Amino acid sequence: MKKALIITNTASMVYLFNSVNIDILQNAGYEVHIACNFCSGNTASENAIEEYKKRWNEKGIISHHIGFLRSPFSFKSFEAYRATKKLIRDNDFHLIHCHTPIVSVFVRIAAQKARKKKGTKVIYTAHGFHFYNGCPTKNWVLYFPVEKFFADRTDLLITINEEDYARALKHIHAKQIAKTNGVGIDIASIEAYTCDKQKIRQEIGLKPEDIMLLSVGELNNNKNHIKVLQAISKCKCAHLHYVICGIGYAKDKLINAAKELGLENRLHLLGFRKDVLAVLKTSDIFVLPSIREGLPVALMEAMAAGLPVVASKIRGNTDLIREFNGGILCDRFDAACYGRAIDMLASSRSLREEMGAYNKQAIKAYDKSVVYTQLSEILFGTQEMPLYDKEVIQFEI
Repeated sequence: MKKALIITNTASMVYLFNSVNIDILQNAGYEVHIACNFCSGNTASENAIEEYKKRWNEKGIISHHIGFLRSPFSFKSFEAYRATKKLIRDNDFHLIHCHTPIVSVFVRIAAQKARKKKGTKVIYTAHGFHFYNGCPTKNWVLYFPVEKFFADRTDLLITINEEDYARALKHIHAKQIAKTNGVGIDIASIEAYTCDKQKIRQEIGLKPEDIMLLSVGELNNNKNHIKVLQAISKCKCAHLHYVICGIGYAKDKLINAAKELGLENRLHLLGFRKDVLAVLKTSDIFVLPSIREGLPVALMEAMAAGLPVVASKIRGNTDLIREFNGGILCDRFDAACYGRAIDMLASSRSLREEMGAYNKQAIKAYDKSVVYTQLSEILFGTQEMPLYDKEVIQFEI
């Protein structure tokens, strides 16, 4: 039996973004191995991580703990590299599928011998390059040369949004470059999901007249939640409540900001939730003010749940949201724009329903069945993905 390795920084990254990859490999007859950090850095609780491991074990997936960190500049990162190299040396992997920039660099160095001597295929899925339109100059200085240098050690580079795909074709010369519609979401399950909305709203502490804004994601600076608080402070609607599902280091910062803005009773931090779909189905408006995204799963799930969207006008979000059809896009740092967009949607139930209905149709192209077909063709088919005209898209550096 051929072996395949899916390797990334955290177990939550595997669970959230690799279910389709696992299914494809197992259905193709591969023995699937997972390597990641099960102990730290995850956006899920310890109990949830144990559940993931249990499910993977039941499916015959072999798990390996490797202590990847977000920063490459530590002794533990060197230890993670050595463990990766040993794992690859001790197994005859037919293919290795890596994710996240730091892990992908470690893997592509560690797999050099396996590529040359055993013909191991190295695949890298970029969930969003750290160099993008409007990013800080230092990102181009640090990350772009690295991706360009390691391109010749990459047999297949998979991108998940239009900007990254076009840029990769023009500037990063991997052996093969392809694009998929993200990682795939289970639209049928989302549409069929039911819950007691009134009960959930009561648990959160909302009244019937309150408008529930929802964000789903890690509490960190990149997710930019503070702009929503600033926006709410400028809104005319007095019944706005901001609910966030997620954990992270920025929790205290958000609590303090809410107090300073007089919104401490209108910010609800729910932490890690197993019932995110229930919270989505209970919400009125989905908000995603991120500074950077690849192709956000949380946004896709919100669209499938039939929510209108207020989001930052950035890569990934612009792939998904048709402005003024499914939502309103704002400059990522413009709290006043977010405020106007939120007020517009909060004041009109019919507009919210109209945009939500549009999103439910638009997101069907990102269903897991579509992504499964795309990835299967890329990995095992003979037909290449269509290419963009490299000269059409202009980039801002």
